Amino acid sequence: MSDGDGVKLFFEPFINNQGDLGVCVDLDNSRLTGIPKAVYGQRNLMGLSLKGNSIVDLPEDLVHLGRLESLTFSENGLEELPEVVCELRELRVLDLRGNKLKSLPKSIANLSNLRELWLDNNEFESFPDVLCDSEIEELYLRNNKLTELPENLSSLRCLKVLVVNGNHLSKLPDCIGNLPLLQEIWAQDNNLSDLPDAITKLPKLKRVMVDGNQMENPPMDVCKTGVAAIKRHLGGQ
Repeated sequence: MSDGDGVKLFFEPFINNQGDLGVCVDLDNSRLTGIPKAVYGQRNLMGLSLKGNSIVDLPEDLVHLGRLESLTFSENGLEELPEVVCELRELRVLDLRGNKLKSLPKSIANLSNLRELWLDNNEFESFPDVLCDSEIEELYLRNNKLTELPENLSSLRCLKVLVVNGNHLSKLPDCIGNLPLLQEIWAQDNNLSDLPDAITKLPKLKRVMVDGNQMENPPMDVCKTGVAAIKRHLGGQ
């Protein structure tokens, strides 16, 4: 294991959605216990990937990476999200897959530019309500321990992709019909038997995935046919 200061860094170009040019660095699977100090000297760093290391805490120096838009911190054994991450106000993509997270700090609400949040393969037993009222567009919560989704899910008005497969959900809430931009629902391998009629209210919905459930309403053969068939079945009851 290494604190990272002996690791040679290779910076690659990074172009954001606005066409701004910066750099990114990939330190995946580098047996790190800390972030190399040289990283903090890159003030135009927009992308940082630290997947598959053993970094269980992040120093306050991280806040100096004020242009960081994409942070991958998956598979590090993280039990709590360090508050300093919530000071990276330009973050658009945060990947925390494969850690040991059970909750998120309230300060994550400070990440007003966050659009993609990856929380797959963690230990969430309840939906992280601190995300409500955010402008997240893609939320990934597969393979956690969720038993229900809250009614205030409807406050995620910008949500386009909801991924909750591999949990313990027995239903999807009616409030899901109040997500006007929702395009995809991934809910395979749960305990679902019915889909809410509210799904018929989603004008942009393109995909509903419910394989691995014991579907009754609509039946699985209808669900596999596609969104239009699902809406016809639910709307025709």
